[in-house]
Amino acid sequence: MQELNETKKRDCVTSEPDISWLLHEKGGRMKLPVSGTFELTAGCNFHCRMCYIHTDGDRVGGSGELTVKQWLEIGRQARAAGMVFLLLTGGEPLLRKDFAEIYEGLKSLGLVISVNTNGYFLDGEIAELFRRNPPSRLNISLYGADNETYERVCGVPVFTRVEENIRKMKELGISVRLNCSITPDNCRELEKIQTLISSLDLHAKATTYMYPPMRTEKGVFGENACRLNAGQAAYYRVKRSELHYSREEFLKRCDGLLKGIELNNEAMAGQRFDREPMRCRAGKSSFWINWRGEMSACGVMCREQISVPEKGFSKAWEQVYREAEAIRLPLKCSMCQYRHFCNVCAAVCYCETGGFDEAPAYICELSENTATFVRERAEELRIEQS
Repeated sequence: MQELNETKKRDCVTSEPDISWLLHEKGGRMKLPVSGTFELTAGCNFHCRMCYIHTDGDRVGGSGELTVKQWLEIGRQARAAGMVFLLLTGGEPLLRKDFAEIYEGLKSLGLVISVNTNGYFLDGEIAELFRRNPPSRLNISLYGADNETYERVCGVPVFTRVEENIRKMKELGISVRLNCSITPDNCRELEKIQTLISSLDLHAKATTYMYPPMRTEKGVFGENACRLNAGQAAYYRVKRSELHYSREEFLKRCDGLLKGIELNNEAMAGQRFDREPMRCRAGKSSFWINWRGEMSACGVMCREQISVPEKGFSKAWEQVYREAEAIRLPLKCSMCQYRHFCNVCAAVCYCETGGFDEAPAYICELSENTATFVRERAEELRIEQS
């Protein structure tokens, strides 16, 4: 299960087409920016307490936001440098009044474009835009299964409208994936949320890990006041997987995870280890450009940001690639028995510890508790079957 197995191997990249995987693999070897993210705005009509981007001071159309012309020029430069796949995100990108102009302009470059959205604006002109010129995929955030939960999580009771818009996108034949953030404000509604996901018959990616909001003025390394503690995050991580899979598949995946721990222990005995390079695509074949036009390896690890309008895309990419290539993960992570399903990455290390030398204690505890809950739940289910 992806929720219990976060390895970076190809078979765990959910629903990724072969061509995408192959292009990213080749791009990584050739130092090409195969995929990118354009963060069109930090503004949002929701006020999710766990968000690591949106702040009250960042308004749509505010000072520093790139214009349509600037985004299209960056798109042209990125395509010339090798970009094929593009994600448009925010904040809430559909909040921009000029979203259609940006979207259609970038689409005309021949890019494969997907869009992140909270789902609120997927009606009227936007629905017609996507009907006429659909994105490769819509990634819609789902924060609950009723208005009350949405108000707790997002500050606005708009579930009914979001659900209607999700169903509308399905009716239009648009590819939709749901993204679910599990927090203290909605974790007790997990079964209800999973029932809704099943009724929508859509793939949903759920996560119980919330980054410390280092990009906001309130960001503190290792802290997110609106996330579950590590034990709770592990518990709901396992629970969501059990709800998602059949009993047989869940047990099969539990066995695989536990076998992986055993095999890792055997393989690591007596070995010497070095600190590993970054395991993900960030800075290798992918990049992120924020609403100010600053490039970094990913949207969370914002420690080094290079202005694309000032330096040009190619120079910014060369610098980001070079800096990402120099990063090494903590030595403890290389030696860890839980590494095949651990959430750790360079961005997590940075946000949790302020650097890359120290293993993040929250993630270590989350992984240890995940293994414990998997073992205990698998045993309970087998006793029930006997």
